[in-house]
Amino acid sequence: CNSWNMVRLHWHVEDGLGAFVTQNGMFINPDNGVTHATAEIELAGQTILLEACFSLPPNYLRDGSTRDVGVVLAHGSQAATWKGKTMTQLATALAAAGYLTVRYYCPGKEQRRLRIFEKTLDAAATSPFARGVSRWVIGGIGSGGRVAANVGAKCRLNNIAAYAFLGYPLMEPHNVFKGPTAPDSINHLTKINAPILFIQPDRDHLGSAEGVVNVLDRMPSWDVRMVEMQGCDGAFRSPDAPHPLPETRTKLANTMLEFVSCLQDFRLPTCTSLPRIKSMPTPPQHHEAERCWKAAQEQRMRIIKQQLRQEVQMQIERDKQQQKG
Repeated sequence: CNSWNMVRLHWHVEDGLGAFVTQNGMFINPDNGVTHATAEIELAGQTILLEACFSLPPNYLRDGSTRDVGVVLAHGSQAATWKGKTMTQLATALAAAGYLTVRYYCPGKEQRRLRIFEKTLDAAATSPFARGVSRWVIGGIGSGGRVAANVGAKCRLNNIAAYAFLGYPLMEPHNVFKGPTAPDSINHLTKINAPILFIQPDRDHLGSAEGVVNVLDRMPSWDVRMVEMQGCDGAFRSPDAPHPLPETRTKLANTMLEFVSCLQDFRLPTCTSLPRIKSMPTPPQHHEAERCWKAAQEQRMRIIKQQLRQEVQMQIERDKQQQKG
């Protein structure tokens, strides 16, 4: 860990802009082996850097330790919660199971939050930590879910596998770029053609479970799951509790982990642990996609092994040359 904190890992993202892990930015959780790497991302035309946190699986340096699915999560309207107990436990639980998980800090108006989410996703996809990731789950807490839904519908990446919304603010009005204020947040859901997980508090007046069910017909997604959190408000707090209770945070993390794991293993069509509120026959492209994915994984591993053999051989040759010299 000390040796990692003595270097500054930097990678190119796009258009001459990059991202880097800050000095002394690597922290290893001794309880589960998860590494939390604080990174800063360069933004075009700005001197201010975007701060993000990459939660890395244990032994992430070993081939195959990071799973095929990665996760990017947005905080809600309170930006300071990005490193709060709830988001940290979500990221840690996912990373401990092998899933690269990225979160970020972005106070400000929604238009800026949309741009920053997209830049974070770009930085995550191009990072060396995502070498084994080929599919992404994006989502967020509260209005962060709306941000993810908006970005996902317009995203340049074509490998958004699913969405996870924790307390989606269904009936919350919000400002629309170059337009009048939208009366609710439903429209973004009508553009998602991928599996969705809703985790809705039953005391949230902006996003009740009944409200989600009432707009299902407007969602093109062929697989929608919903878990209702009993006794929680929109911030997943119980009555008279200033913050989400430990058992609430654990349930959120376990539910997210089950959803992501089902995607990873292609078990979602047969998953019964997460209540399905909308389903259609398994898309005909599903089996073909699974076959192509497995073939791509095998090809990727062959390339990685070949590169490693070449690097080892080159190092042996360099050592020989040094001995001769």
